[in-house]
Amino acid sequence: MIHCCKLGNLLFRFMHGFFLPLFLFLSLLFAGAAAGAGENSDVTAPNNQLEILLDSLTSTIVSERDENAQLKGRLEQMQQSAKILETQINVYKFQISTFSNLLHQNATSTEELTKARADLQSTLQDTAAQAKNLDAGQ
Repeated sequence: MIHCCKLGNLLFRFMHGFFLPLFLFLSLLFAGAAAGAGENSDVTAPNNQLEILLDSLTSTIVSERDENAQLKGRLEQMQQSAKILETQINVYKFQISTFSNLLHQNATSTEELTKARADLQSTLQDTAAQAKNLDAGQ
């Protein structure tokens, strides 16, 4: 089987590398805000800063979720392309075997060999184009 990349592992590492520190940061931030709420200091400036920070973090989380969804879609496309490429390679192997069998038969005409060779070449070009597209990430 053809392995294009282990994007699932990258997504898992990204999720733990991004959301775990974010969760810890927000926990400490809100714990500090709760502890400071009992003091009689000017609370409006820190609240505004917290609101701005919370809005910023919320928009970051939304954009990261959107990017995650796009990456999942791309991964599915790449896996589908890899399956198609694997099928084409198997067809090519079968055609090579058939062509080899034709070469070993004495009764095979030149026209049959020419047609089989042209089919083999066409399949090879299609497979190469598909592999090129897969390498390009399309």
